[in-house]
Amino acid sequence: MWFTLINIWIVISWFEWTYGASYSSRALSQSLPILALPMAVFYHKMKAKSWLIALVLIASFINIFQIYQYNLTILHYEKMNRLYYSRIFLNPHPTAYDMSTLDNPIYFDTLKYKKQNIIDLQKSGLNQSIFSVPIADSASFATVKLLLASTPCFWDGKLSYSLILGENSTSDPHQIPYLNPLTKPDTSNYYEFAVKCDPTKEGNIIIEVGCDEMENPLNETISVTFWRQ
Repeated sequence: MWFTLINIWIVISWFEWTYGASYSSRALSQSLPILALPMAVFYHKMKAKSWLIALVLIASFINIFQIYQYNLTILHYEKMNRLYYSRIFLNPHPTAYDMSTLDNPIYFDTLKYKKQNIIDLQKSGLNQSIFSVPIADSASFATVKLLLASTPCFWDGKLSYSLILGENSTSDPHQIPYLNPLTKPDTSNYYEFAVKCDPTKEGNIIIEVGCDEMENPLNETISVTFWRQ
């Protein structure tokens, strides 16, 4: 038992899973012969205990469901974080907001905040790719919703945002890929993500869409909603 626990702890203690991806750990395959012994004991005792059968069925369901998510790349093969995993766990229909937490791990419960105001850019063919949205007074968070038309950089491009707080304070850009399990090339796609603001400071949210390969402006609809406590 102690060997197994220590072995698992060592094997899964790596930041990059380049040899095993998110849903496997190839280095544990050498331990399978040893694990076969406790598995045999477990199945032997399971015959007399119905709760063990229920436990195995539940674990099997979770395993099969997550294999299904993995095949759709909802369960990402390499980059995972706790927030994103909590949003997709046993979730058959994750939203665009859920998808954004893989690269932008910010999520808040809108029921705990008051909707302050909404800024809409409800036009098609907006002739720009960078938008500056002033942050509402005392706003703690903002939710950004975008409907973007097809873009030539869909496969490797990213939309990004950054915060300008005060006079000279600019945050590093947060990037969200155009490509995710919910989006498709050659069609309009919907994106949604959260932005954490500083309620004590004035500033702007800078949103950038498009890419270097883009010749014409995207058809886009952008809505920003601010929330305060």
